[in-house]
Amino acid sequence: MEPTRRQLEEALRYLRVPDRGREEVLEMARAGFAELGGCAHPRKVWKRFPLTVGERGIALGDGSVECVSRDLSRLFKNCRSCVVMAVTLGPEVDRRTQLLGRGSMSRALCLDACASVRADSLCDEIEDEVGETLREGEYLTRRFSPGYGDVPMQFSGDLLRLVDAERRIGLTMTRQGMMIPIKSVTALIGISSVPERRRRGCDDCSFAACQYRREGGFCHDERI
Repeated sequence: MEPTRRQLEEALRYLRVPDRGREEVLEMARAGFAELGGCAHPRKVWKRFPLTVGERGIALGDGSVECVSRDLSRLFKNCRSCVVMAVTLGPEVDRRTQLLGRGSMSRALCLDACASVRADSLCDEIEDEVGETLREGEYLTRRFSPGYGDVPMQFSGDLLRLVDAERRIGLTMTRQGMMIPIKSVTALIGISSVPERRRRGCDDCSFAACQYRREGGFCHDERI
């Protein structure tokens, strides 16, 4: 599938490409998406759960899965349920990236960036699917992934277990907190009782060490 202009721009953002020399890297990104088409095996899973929101965090399902997070507490303040999602591009993308790295680090980095964009697009597809199931008076919040803000990456392990990701899409997590396959994403998206502001910004995030914030940018480029 030919990448959209937005997907190409997103890949350049992951690569942190300056304005000068963009056209050359843009062609590398096109080649990266073409290569990705031959090795990616996208899979996704999602499920809706009851949600309990407190001042300092949230609890999912029967309350046995909890996360201490003021970011999630603020984001889901108008929610009584949320969707847990998990996506993966499969192990072949990881193998191909490692193989490319032995001969051309630039091609490996480009494939890695394109894979990140493709994984995000799978999450977008899930958002569309969830949107089709909403009842009157229900609205989506922004999507939020472990590893951002004050939500630890290890919380992904709980989310994977909730949606039975290992059995359903072959996605697991190591004791060190790394997802296998690597090019995978977990995320939550709230089902709110009021229309939500869904554009992302630094005001919604408490991650003080963010490299984009230090440089005056955003982890999500709203100009695209």
